[in-house]
Amino acid sequence: MALQFTAKLPGYSAAPGCYTGGMPDTQASIHRLILHPGDAERAPASQEAVCERLRELEFIGEAYEHGNGTGERAFLAGEQFLQLLTFMGCSPHIELAPRQAGDQDFCHIRVSPLYPSPRFRAHARDVFARCPACGRREPDWPARIAAWQAGAGPDWQCSRCGEAGSLYRLGWRQKAGFGRLFIDVFSIFPQEGIPAERLLRELESLGAGPWRYFFSNTH
Repeated sequence: MALQFTAKLPGYSAAPGCYTGGMPDTQASIHRLILHPGDAERAPASQEAVCERLRELEFIGEAYEHGNGTGERAFLAGEQFLQLLTFMGCSPHIELAPRQAGDQDFCHIRVSPLYPSPRFRAHARDVFARCPACGRREPDWPARIAAWQAGAGPDWQCSRCGEAGSLYRLGWRQKAGFGRLFIDVFSIFPQEGIPAERLLRELESLGAGPWRYFFSNTH
């Protein structure tokens, strides 16, 4: 497997109806694969439980100091990192170590704190929400998310088919997701790499149900 440097895209300006996320300059527009429990309300017992399982799998290696003060724990890639992700194409461009002091744009792993309630994360560009029943686009989803973040409930109903449910059930085409804990795999472009079935099974065994994934370039 070739290990080469790949230039990353600059920051995006979101189009109307698309999510815009802010982040420190050191993380600006770094693409990442994000894993999270599929049920937004459920989470593993603790951040440490997730880290311990990832250590056992050798998905993560030694701790990496990132200094962003968010409560995330960061790690270099472990010995089995490349075996627990499935990379698309015959020669993916993977960097497994920082090129210089302060570099964040290389493949490393960060495990978020365990949050008391679900959080929403999304890519900075071309994010669309769809009804899980009829597939209709939900044009006012940014306002719905903003209201939910301000304290409103997650209840939602499709104006076309009448499907009633939760914002958590909307379809995001792997560009957004909800969760109480996230695993970020840095420097992975959309569809460049996806979690192997073994990794997803091991995460499911932590007691929060099946896990999902999406791609983002924001924190």
